[in-house]
Amino acid sequence: MSLTIESISKYSIWLPFIAGIISVIKGSHHTKIIVLSLVVVSLLTDELASYFASIYKNNMPVIHVYQFLESIILILFFKRVINSKFLIISGSVLLLYLLLNPILISSWYEFDYLSFIIKSFFFMICCIAYFFEQYKKEKLIFLDRDRDFWFVCGFLFYFSGAFFTFLTYDLLKTWILHNLSNAAKNVILMIGFLIAKKH
Repeated sequence: MSLTIESISKYSIWLPFIAGIISVIKGSHHTKIIVLSLVVVSLLTDELASYFASIYKNNMPVIHVYQFLESIILILFFKRVINSKFLIISGSVLLLYLLLNPILISSWYEFDYLSFIIKSFFFMICCIAYFFEQYKKEKLIFLDRDRDFWFVCGFLFYFSGAFFTFLTYDLLKTWILHNLSNAAKNVILMIGFLIAKKH
C-alpha cells in the first residue's frame, strides 16, 4: 500500500478512535462520548463504504446514511456546547432535508454535492457560534485546555475544507483539500481526547 493523502485521510480516523477509547476509560463526559460515537460511526462507514464499492460498485447509499447519522451526532454535540434554540430548529430542518433528499430530490445512488455543501456550511456556522459564545462569556479561561474547544476546532477545520472541496469540485476535480482537512480534523480530535481537560 502506498502512502497517499487519501490513505492518510482514511486511516487517520484510528488516531481519535484509540485516543477516545483511552480517554473515555479514564472518565466519561457527555461531549467525549458524543465525539467518540461520531468517530466510531465514521470508522464503520469507511469499512462499509469500501465493502459496498468493491461488491456493488456503488457505495452512495452508505454515504447518504452516514451523512444523516453524522449530522444527528453533531447536532447533539453542538446542543451541549451552544446555548441556542435556533440550533434545534435549523438542525431539524437540515436533518429533514438530508433524509428526504436522496428519496425525493436526488438519488440514493448518486453523490449530491449540494447536500454536502449545505451540511458543511451549517456546521461551520455552528463552530463560529461556539467561538462567539466563548468570546461573549468574557471569562479568563484557557481555551486550549478545554476539550470542547479542540473538538470544535477539528470540526471547523474539516467542514471548511469539505465546504470548499464540494463547492469547487466541478472546477478543480480534486479531493486533496477534503482529505487534508479530514486528516487534520482527526489529529485535532485526538488532541482533544488526550491533552485537553474540561474546566
